[in-house]
Amino acid sequence: MKKLVFLAGLIFISYCAFAEELTLTKSIDVAMDKSPAIIYARQGVVAADGKLGQAFGAVLPALSLSAKYGSSYTEPYEMMGALTVGTEETSTLTSYSLTLTQPIYVGALLPALDIAQAGYSIAKESLKKSEFDLRYNVVNSYYGVLRTKKLHELSNESLDMARSHLNQVKAMYSAGTATKADVLRVEVQIANMELSLTKTENASALAKDAFNNVLGRSLEEPVELSEKEIAQEIVKPKPYKECLDMVFDIKPDWLIFQLNKKISKKSVDIASSGYFPSFSLVGTYGNNKNEYVKNDILNTNYNSWSLLANGSWMLFDGFSTPSKIKEAGANLAAIEANEDITRNGIILEVKDACLNLKSAIDSIDSVKKAVESADENYRISKEKYKSGIGSNLEMIDAQTALKEAKTNLYQAQFDYQIAKAKVNQAVGKEIYLFSASADK
Repeated sequence: MKKLVFLAGLIFISYCAFAEELTLTKSIDVAMDKSPAIIYARQGVVAADGKLGQAFGAVLPALSLSAKYGSSYTEPYEMMGALTVGTEETSTLTSYSLTLTQPIYVGALLPALDIAQAGYSIAKESLKKSEFDLRYNVVNSYYGVLRTKKLHELSNESLDMARSHLNQVKAMYSAGTATKADVLRVEVQIANMELSLTKTENASALAKDAFNNVLGRSLEEPVELSEKEIAQEIVKPKPYKECLDMVFDIKPDWLIFQLNKKISKKSVDIASSGYFPSFSLVGTYGNNKNEYVKNDILNTNYNSWSLLANGSWMLFDGFSTPSKIKEAGANLAAIEANEDITRNGIILEVKDACLNLKSAIDSIDSVKKAVESADENYRISKEKYKSGIGSNLEMIDAQTALKEAKTNLYQAQFDYQIAKAKVNQAVGKEIYLFSASADK
């Protein structure tokens, strides 16, 4: 039994050891390849392209070929009481015709083509939006894994420090220089740290599952991430006004809104086309051949052609056309009413993302100084306690302050990376690139 457990453990360790270490760029590439959301958006582009092809085909000439072959019989009958038509014989009938139809004016065709073109553009912008959303989600989940890993390591480090301090307090208690209350206080601190360690371990496991889910991988797949991503240099943030100047030219959400408005306008044109006639040109060429075995004189074989201009005009459709115009006009008015709300929402989104990035950058310097101060305070408190001039409570407070400062530093570093991705998502452009240094 022990051998089986050992072998299973060895296999698991080997599996994890050979697991691919993912950089952020590689993670994004994997997600772009496997994510169901991206696959769905790409198929949407293909479908929209097919719909555009159908709309374009409707304005082009249509060429059709039809043919007949078979037997025919008509019972003889008299015409005008004297002339007998038909014969007591089955004939072989062969015919074919080629028809070309070209729309000349059909009011709905060109607006429908414009709508299909807009729909194709919407599908492509929706794909871009899905890609930016996915990049942000990958960044968020990637640093979520690294953050929980670092917090778990920090919890272990703090627990080791507390246990070391407990040994020292117990020794001093045995020597009569510390009280039982000091021992109990440290033991309570360790119990709380052990609980915190369990929570960070669970959080790390859940973060890995979330990461795999975003990438479209199996939840059980091992996750090994490059920690080089944490140590990237701090970028100089783009001014908010500069981001805002470009957003309305490139952001998929805004472009999709404008395309939907265009579709609504064209829908009004389609509805109005019901008031107008339609015209088309139809050309036909064909051959008809009818053969009798016994009566050659009745055989026929002739070609025919025609070129016709067809026209139609719906004079009354039960008030359907004005009702369609009313519906399309109301839909257009509703979209136009939301234009300012949509614009302001985008402005607020960009401003919020830019301010969050600036705040994240500013906080990194502050928390770095806090870590330096907390580390020095812990060192001094430790030396004072060893010398017998410091208190146990002071030592515990110093440990707690150091852990909190390091936690804040990790959080600030990860907030900074996520804030960069949020600006990219808000603007609709890769303003801040990821993993350039890590992939070299």
